[in-house]
Amino acid sequence: MKPAKSFYPTQPQPLTEIALRREFLKDLYLIFSSESGTDSKLVTIKAYVNPLVGWAWMALPVFTLGIGICLTYRPRSLTSRQETSRQQYLAAEG
Repeated sequence: MKPAKSFYPTQPQPLTEIALRREFLKDLYLIFSSESGTDSKLVTIKAYVNPLVGWAWMALPVFTLGIGICLTYRPRSLTSRQETSRQQYLAAEG
């Protein structure tokens, strides 16, 4: 992993490039923050861990499937259910 600061002639400020390692249970971000002015061997690197990012992406197909089921479900009308129940009741008595 190699976080860096890039210097471009068209930009007044250096651009920070992060290093990213993705795993299913977590994402690791490394950011090159600063370099020591007196000694060029000392640098500051910030590390961020975002847990369970993969689970958030796994939720998308589950939500899509649930929405698809909800949109295709067509309930019978209340009157036809009542009529069917009444016919079954009369058939059981007779």
